[in-house]
Amino acid sequence: MNVGMKIPNSNHSFLNTNTSSVKHEKAGVEVGPADVASSSEFVTGKLVGINFQEKVLQMQLMDGRSLGISYSDVSDSETVLIENLDNVLHVHGQVTYNELDELLTVSNVDQILAVDVSPITINEFVVDNKCYKINPPLDFVVQFDYDEYFYTLEGDLDILLFGDSRMEIEEDLDYSLNLFWADYIQGNPENLAADALTVRQEMLTRFEPV
Repeated sequence: MNVGMKIPNSNHSFLNTNTSSVKHEKAGVEVGPADVASSSEFVTGKLVGINFQEKVLQMQLMDGRSLGISYSDVSDSETVLIENLDNVLHVHGQVTYNELDELLTVSNVDQILAVDVSPITINEFVVDNKCYKINPPLDFVVQFDYDEYFYTLEGDLDILLFGDSRMEIEEDLDYSLNLFWADYIQGNPENLAADALTVRQEMLTRFEPV
């Protein structure tokens, strides 16, 4: 079951997880001169070179092209770079594309992250100002495809998610749990299919009010 559907609800969140604490904000796409589109996002590629004096990293993209990226605005980044030379990295900044949707530049870099496939465990869930202890906790395995550069998350409640970044699948997991709660727990069970009823029963059994 793919549950990557998102629903906006600021009253829902999960707590006490071992997920990354880095925040992510997606910016809207802007179109400028010469049909160049710009957006704030992650770029993934193999780190093939570092110029420490000029603070420029050389990244090989999935299409084989090489791109020089300045990282002068990112503090404490050189440790990550040194440890991941010849490995895949995620660089977040202002990205521009041409009219053929080919990546041109990455500027205003504010994050440099290594691939993170650490598992996710969720112990508590907060909804409508009520806290629920999850017993046993929800466990999810995270994998990264080094050929296609995407993440996969799979685990309890028959959840399967895909994303271009670790942050994306973490956000989608949060939204998916919100969706399950709204539809399966708060919704009318008579409207649910058999597999959804199974998930509902599992949540009722494992989500204990504190």
